[in-house]
Amino acid sequence: MMAEFIDPRIKRTKELISNSFLLLIDEKGFDAISVQDITKKSEINRATFYRHYKDKYDLLEKIIDERLEVFLKSINPKSFHSISYQYNAEEPHPIFMALFEHVKEHIDFYKVMLGKSGINEFRVRMLNVIMDTFHSQFIEIFQKREVIIPEDILLNYIISAYLGVITFWVENGMKYSPKFMAIQLTNLSLFGPLRSAGFNM
Repeated sequence: MMAEFIDPRIKRTKELISNSFLLLIDEKGFDAISVQDITKKSEINRATFYRHYKDKYDLLEKIIDERLEVFLKSINPKSFHSISYQYNAEEPHPIFMALFEHVKEHIDFYKVMLGKSGINEFRVRMLNVIMDTFHSQFIEIFQKREVIIPEDILLNYIISAYLGVITFWVENGMKYSPKFMAIQLTNLSLFGPLRSAGFNM
C-alpha cells in the first residue's frame, strides 16, 4: 500500500501553525489564545488557517493526535518483543530508554504540554496511551504473582508515577540523561520505591 502523499507546502504550513500555537500556549495559556493570535504569530491569513482547522480546539486535538501517535510508536512493546531483557543495574529496559529518548527528541512540545501552561487534556490522554500500551504486560505479571492490591489501583499508581517522573524531568530542564532516567524508571518498576531507596523489605 502506497504511503499517502502530502504536499510539502501544506506540511510546512501546518508545522508553522503548530509551532506558533505551542509558543502561544507557553506565552499566554490556551484559554487566552484566539485564531487571530495564531495567524499573526504564524504570519498567515485566516483563510489559510481555516483551510486546515475548524478552530483552535480542532488544532489542539489534531496536534495531540499526531504527537501521541508518534509517542505510541516509540514505546510500543511489540517493537521490543525480540529483545530478551535481563536486569542489569547499568542498563535500562529498552522501552524506558526509547521513552526518554523520544521525549528528549520532542522536548519543545513536551515542555509546553507538561509545563505550567500545559493542557490537562494532553496529560489525561498521554496517561491513557501509556495505560493501554502497558496494560497487557502488567496483567501478565500480576497473574504470575500474588497481588494484594486490586489490579486497577496498582496499574493506575504505576502509570501515574511514570508520567510524574517524565514531567519532573521535563520541568527541570532534563538535568539527567535519558539513559540515567530510564535506569531509574527500570529500578522503580522492578523493585518499587522503597527498595529502590535502599530499604530492605
